[in-house]
Amino acid sequence: MLNFGQGQFEAMGGGAIRAFEDRMLVHLRKCFPDHTAALDEEQTRVLIRHGIVRAARFDLVTERNVCKYIDVMIALGPLFDEEPSRAWAVALLEDTAARPSPSDRINALYDAVLARLKTAAAQGVVLGRG
Repeated sequence: MLNFGQGQFEAMGGGAIRAFEDRMLVHLRKCFPDHTAALDEEQTRVLIRHGIVRAARFDLVTERNVCKYIDVMIALGPLFDEEPSRAWAVALLEDTAARPSPSDRINALYDAVLARLKTAAAQGVVLGRG
Protein backbone atom coordinates (compact mmCIF):
# COMPACT_ATOMS: atom_id res chain seq x y z
CA MET A 1 0.00 0.00 0.00
CA LEU A 2 1.21 3.42 -0.89
CA ASN A 3 1.90 5.82 1.98
CA PHE A 4 2.25 9.52 1.25
CA GLY A 5 4.37 11.28 3.83
CA GLN A 6 6.76 14.18 4.08
CA GLY A 7 8.41 14.72 0.72
CA GLN A 8 6.17 12.06 -0.80
CA PHE A 9 6.88 12.89 -4.42
CA GLU A 10 10.66 13.04 -4.11
CA ALA A 11 11.14 10.06 -1.81
CA MET A 12 8.88 7.65 -3.64
CA GLY A 13 9.80 8.59 -7.13
CA GLY A 14 7.58 9.18 -10.09
CA GLY A 15 6.76 5.52 -10.66
CA ALA A 16 4.84 4.94 -7.45
CA ILE A 17 2.95 8.20 -7.72
CA ARG A 18 2.19 7.51 -11.38
CA ALA A 19 0.84 4.05 -10.50
CA PHE A 20 -1.44 5.58 -7.85
CA GLU A 21 -2.59 8.22 -10.33
CA ASP A 22 -3.33 5.48 -12.87
CA ARG A 23 -5.53 3.64 -10.36
CA MET A 24 -7.23 6.88 -9.33
CA LEU A 25 -7.89 7.82 -12.98
CA VAL A 26 -9.78 4.57 -13.47
CA HIS A 27 -11.63 5.02 -10.17
CA LEU A 28 -12.63 8.63 -10.83
CA ARG A 29 -13.75 7.98 -14.41
CA LYS A 30 -15.85 5.03 -13.20
CA CYS A 31 -17.33 6.57 -10.04
CA PHE A 32 -17.57 10.23 -11.07
CA PRO A 33 -18.04 10.25 -14.85
CA ASP A 34 -20.05 13.47 -14.87
CA HIS A 35 -17.46 15.30 -12.77
CA THR A 36 -14.45 14.12 -14.75
CA ALA A 37 -15.87 14.19 -18.29
CA ALA A 38 -14.62 17.73 -18.91
CA LEU A 39 -11.10 16.92 -17.68
CA ASP A 40 -8.43 15.41 -19.86
CA GLU A 41 -5.98 12.91 -18.42
CA GLU A 42 -3.36 15.47 -17.37
CA GLN A 43 -5.95 17.73 -15.72
CA THR A 44 -7.27 14.73 -13.78
CA ARG A 45 -3.73 13.84 -12.69
CA VAL A 46 -3.25 17.42 -11.47
CA LEU A 47 -6.47 17.08 -9.47
CA ILE A 48 -5.22 13.81 -7.97
CA ARG A 49 -1.86 15.34 -7.00
CA HIS A 50 -3.73 18.30 -5.51
CA GLY A 51 -5.75 15.84 -3.45
CA ILE A 52 -2.64 14.01 -2.24
CA VAL A 53 -1.13 17.25 -0.96
CA ARG A 54 -4.34 18.50 0.66
CA ALA A 55 -5.10 15.14 2.28
CA ALA A 56 -1.65 15.09 3.89
CA ARG A 57 -2.56 18.29 5.78
CA PHE A 58 -5.00 16.12 7.76
CA ASP A 59 -2.56 13.21 8.22
CA LEU A 60 -4.35 11.25 5.51
CA VAL A 61 -1.40 9.51 3.95
CA THR A 62 -2.44 5.95 3.14
CA GLU A 63 -3.62 5.21 -0.36
CA ARG A 64 -7.14 4.33 0.83
CA ASN A 65 -7.48 7.49 2.92
CA VAL A 66 -6.19 9.68 0.11
CA CYS A 67 -8.63 8.04 -2.31
CA LYS A 68 -11.54 8.80 0.03
CA TYR A 69 -10.33 12.38 0.46
CA ILE A 70 -10.22 12.86 -3.30
CA ASP A 71 -13.72 11.39 -3.55
CA VAL A 72 -14.93 13.96 -1.02
CA MET A 73 -13.05 16.65 -2.91
CA ILE A 74 -14.91 15.70 -6.09
CA ALA A 75 -18.26 15.86 -4.28
CA LEU A 76 -17.67 19.09 -2.35
CA GLY A 77 -15.15 20.94 -4.49
CA PRO A 78 -11.34 20.97 -4.70
CA LEU A 79 -10.97 23.63 -2.00
CA PHE A 80 -13.80 22.48 0.27
CA ASP A 81 -11.47 22.55 3.27
CA GLU A 82 -11.08 26.32 2.90
CA GLU A 83 -14.75 27.18 2.42
CA PRO A 84 -16.65 28.54 5.45
CA SER A 85 -19.77 26.69 4.29
CA ARG A 86 -17.84 23.42 4.61
CA ALA A 87 -16.56 24.03 8.16
CA TRP A 88 -18.48 20.95 9.30
CA ALA A 89 -16.28 18.82 6.98
CA VAL A 90 -13.05 20.30 8.31
CA ALA A 91 -14.29 19.82 11.88
CA LEU A 92 -14.65 16.09 11.22
CA LEU A 93 -11.15 15.90 9.75
CA GLU A 94 -9.62 17.80 12.67
CA ASP A 95 -11.47 16.09 15.53
CA THR A 96 -8.61 13.97 16.85
CA ALA A 97 -10.20 13.79 20.31
CA ALA A 98 -13.27 11.91 19.10
CA ARG A 99 -11.42 10.07 16.32
CA PRO A 100 -7.68 9.69 16.95
CA SER A 101 -7.16 7.63 13.79
CA PRO A 102 -6.91 9.45 10.46
CA SER A 103 -8.83 6.54 8.92
CA ASP A 104 -11.68 7.07 11.38
CA ARG A 105 -11.78 10.78 10.56
CA ILE A 106 -11.90 10.36 6.78
CA ASN A 107 -14.45 7.56 7.13
CA ALA A 108 -16.66 9.83 9.26
CA LEU A 109 -16.40 12.60 6.66
CA TYR A 110 -17.01 10.21 3.78
CA ASP A 111 -20.11 8.81 5.49
CA ALA A 112 -21.39 12.32 6.27
CA VAL A 113 -20.97 13.39 2.64
CA LEU A 114 -22.78 10.28 1.41
CA ALA A 115 -25.63 10.94 3.84
CA ARG A 116 -25.93 14.55 2.67
CA LEU A 117 -25.90 13.49 -0.98
CA LYS A 118 -28.60 10.88 -0.36
CA THR A 119 -30.75 13.37 1.54
CA ALA A 120 -30.34 15.98 -1.18
CA ALA A 121 -31.17 13.44 -3.90
CA ALA A 122 -34.29 12.30 -2.03
CA GLN A 123 -35.40 15.93 -1.89
CA GLY A 124 -34.64 16.46 -5.57
CA VAL A 125 -31.87 18.90 -4.74
CA VAL A 126 -28.42 18.88 -6.30
CA LEU A 127 -25.83 19.34 -3.58
CA GLY A 128 -23.77 22.21 -4.94
CA ARG A 129 -20.03 22.09 -4.97
CA GLY A 130 -18.34 25.15 -3.71
